[in-house]
Amino acid sequence: MKGLPSIIRAIRQRYLATGQAASAYEINDGLCEAFAHDVLEVLGYPDNVRDLQNENFMCGEDGDPVGAECWDGNLLEARWGIKPPAGLTWEAVDNLDFGNHVWLEHEGRHYDAECPDGVVSPFELPIFARVIERALAGEIEHPSHCQTYEGFAP
Repeated sequence: MKGLPSIIRAIRQRYLATGQAASAYEINDGLCEAFAHDVLEVLGYPDNVRDLQNENFMCGEDGDPVGAECWDGNLLEARWGIKPPAGLTWEAVDNLDFGNHVWLEHEGRHYDAECPDGVVSPFELPIFARVIERALAGEIEHPSHCQTYEGFAP
């Protein structure tokens, strides 16, 4: 969709100009769902632009989607062609606390208020990338809370 980046920029600017948020980061850190829906509304809710969130790609510790505690590496790789971020395994990604985030996807690219031009992997969105960078720098350590079950994690 050619106009998606410009619509994202316009709505981001509206949020900033009206004082709804002080920055694109602030939109992503608390207003991301409303922002995604505002973009979809302007677009007319097309079938080829989806709002996604972490839990769309997660499973419970027991492999059941109810609970959604762990990233479903099998789903991400098989359905979306998304690998774990460079330098991390799916188990390591499970140990990171990203918080929940809502973003848009169109034709395999992922968009949000900080990334109006889109990226190939949701882990490249700045809200996720900041956490990943801190983990790779050794600034974040979390004990594993997810177990690997046959057919669930790679």
